[in-house]
Amino acid sequence: MQQLQDIKPTLLPSANHRQRFTYKDKFQSLRDRYEQVSAVRALLIPPRDRGWTEHAQQTNEALRKELSLAEEKMQKLEAENKYAS
Repeated sequence: MQQLQDIKPTLLPSANHRQRFTYKDKFQSLRDRYEQVSAVRALLIPPRDRGWTEHAQQTNEALRKELSLAEEKMQKLEAENKYAS
């Protein structure tokens, strides 16, 4: 948690700020902030294992079954259309 307190918010200058900032400066400040947030996030949120979750696996299987049924139906309709022509 100490690392969370070490991060200080990076504020971009407002439009009426007297000092002139370039896009490179703005980009660099945003990039620095992104890297800080990503580092904290990596510490707080453990990475998931690379495999599928159970729900995603079930959904994938159901969609594959539905796709195979639709392909079979399409082949039957194409065969009927070819035969009717």
